[in-house]
Amino acid sequence: MKKITIILITVFYNVVNYSQQKDFEKTLGAENVKTLNLLLTDFENNFLKRKYSNLEIKNAYKQFLSEFVEKKITLEKTVSKEMKNTFNKSLLKQNIYCVADSVYAGKSKYDENKKAIIAKYKCLKPNNTFEYTRTEIYCCEDFDNTNNTLERTKNSIQINMIGLFLKALKKTKNKSSFLKNYIEYIELTGDLRNPIIMSDLILKNHLNLNDYILKRLILVNIIYRH
Repeated sequence: MKKITIILITVFYNVVNYSQQKDFEKTLGAENVKTLNLLLTDFENNFLKRKYSNLEIKNAYKQFLSEFVEKKITLEKTVSKEMKNTFNKSLLKQNIYCVADSVYAGKSKYDENKKAIIAKYKCLKPNNTFEYTRTEIYCCEDFDNTNNTLERTKNSIQINMIGLFLKALKKTKNKSSFLKNYIEYIELTGDLRNPIIMSDLILKNHLNLNDYILKRLILVNIIYRH
């Protein structure tokens, strides 16, 4: 009886996992799915399986997250420059992030007596057109600090709240409590979860590291963050 119960639970999990995969991929789109799968395969084959060659893949994920939380490993070692360039040039990145389109120092839109570093971000919409957002940081009394802030802002990004990645996560049926909380956090803060905190949450909650969605959240939120 116990064996039958285990089999039924396994079958149920596989059905739910497949259903989530279909929902996610249908919304994200073929090109983005292809890029995401390429990046995931590279991370698993060229990093996890090489570094933790004696472990099954789910245990390799667990060991990686543990070492990352303990600051025994840096993210720079997890992906090649080639894969990073592939991500940076992809539509997938634009569907996850809004990218700085122009950054300059000028008068504040909200207080004409103040100067600010103004950044305009372009956000890719599901119909492949762009929507633009704007941020301001009051500045400019300290020249060196202003230049440093300008350079940082040029390389900054924002979460694409209207992009296909977040939309695909929302469309996924039978969401786990972790995925629900993950989406709620993004909607509340406008940012991804802190990588260390996310890794710690995954470990403490003993989440299934063979899960289709969770693997891709780890990839996007931790490995290819920015």
